[in-house]
Amino acid sequence: MKTRNKDTSRQKRETKGRRAELLASLFLMIKGYQILAHRVRMHSGEIDIIAKKGALIAFIEVKARKSIERGQHAVTDRSWRRIARTAEIWMSHKPNFSKCDWRYDLLVIAPFALPKHFQDYWRL
Repeated sequence: MKTRNKDTSRQKRETKGRRAELLASLFLMIKGYQILAHRVRMHSGEIDIIAKKGALIAFIEVKARKSIERGQHAVTDRSWRRIARTAEIWMSHKPNFSKCDWRYDLLVIAPFALPKHFQDYWRL
């Protein structure tokens, strides 16, 4: 029985995360970003959204939380480092973006609030 509850809970979190990422992508497109990739997974980690605006590539972590404030504190420094390693690998495979600047953003989705996009939220 416990395994079934774990699976159901995991599925609910997965569904919630996918919905948040879809909403985040739509929000970013309204703001003029071109979505380059979703859920990029490599041995080094995962990036929720990779987006481009002008000559800037944004590696965006999306968090769905009960409040914007909770979302701001939901990503650990260790997670950001994994995201950074993954971004470096991804960029090394994209020579057409070699002249672009890049940064790490956080986008928080909370009930009854507009999505909040924190640009350049984390730095190595």
